[in-house]
Amino acid sequence: MLWLEGVQASKSSSFSINYVVKQVFSDFSPVTAESSAESSPRIPRQPAQKETAAEDHGHSEEIHELSTHLRSLVQNKNHSYRLQSYPHCFVGENAIEKLKQSGMAESSNDAIGRMNELLKAEKIFNVIDIGNTEFSKGYCLYRFQEDVNIMQAEENLCDGITLEDVESVLRSELKPRTRRNGLQNHCNSILGIEAVNVLCKNQCVKDRQSAVLVCQVFVDSGFFTAVDNQPKFRDGMTLFKIQQEQQVIQERELSRVSSVTSDIQ
Repeated sequence: MLWLEGVQASKSSSFSINYVVKQVFSDFSPVTAESSAESSPRIPRQPAQKETAAEDHGHSEEIHELSTHLRSLVQNKNHSYRLQSYPHCFVGENAIEKLKQSGMAESSNDAIGRMNELLKAEKIFNVIDIGNTEFSKGYCLYRFQEDVNIMQAEENLCDGITLEDVESVLRSELKPRTRRNGLQNHCNSILGIEAVNVLCKNQCVKDRQSAVLVCQVFVDSGFFTAVDNQPKFRDGMTLFKIQQEQQVIQERELSRVSSVTSDIQ
């Protein structure tokens, strides 16, 4: 009798377990592609980046050309402000007029926009209020960062060495060749560390930090161009392309003609 009751209890517990399992799995319906598409929320596609690397490079070149052209137009000299003298500066309102006269700006507002682009790119800065990144009308003094870099570089050259001497050393000692950066080959390129080593080896500079300051001048002038389009020279494995000598001569001649034309006007 006891054995029969045990068998019945076992059957009852087995039945209850099977019932529970069926109930659990009955809650899950098979997922199809259509049901998944209907139930899951649609994730919006991320918009493509507005600027490509080529566009960034083109914009950098445009800013560099604007800075170079403006530098040949304005009178970069010593100016006084509130009984204090500031060397190597130009007056903001004069720059606005020069941009309009040269055709690089259609109106004063357009010229102010171009000046703000130079401020944002750190090509120029406000001498009176260095932290001010918005162009100010009126008698406000500005300085080209390139001029600051030149002054710092000349202070770090060894005695009797000029920037022209440095350029000659770089052209004669550096051995540019085609190098690979990622998936792209870059012809006529050198490493930043190679330029620094050449200047230190030929005793053109006091130390490696001085060499970086000097090489920055050649980045500003376009002699060196980083393949990643960064405006700062780096002592390391960064690739830089060297400007061809004939191109340098042509740009210098164009700059000289622009300067003479500006003086005549």
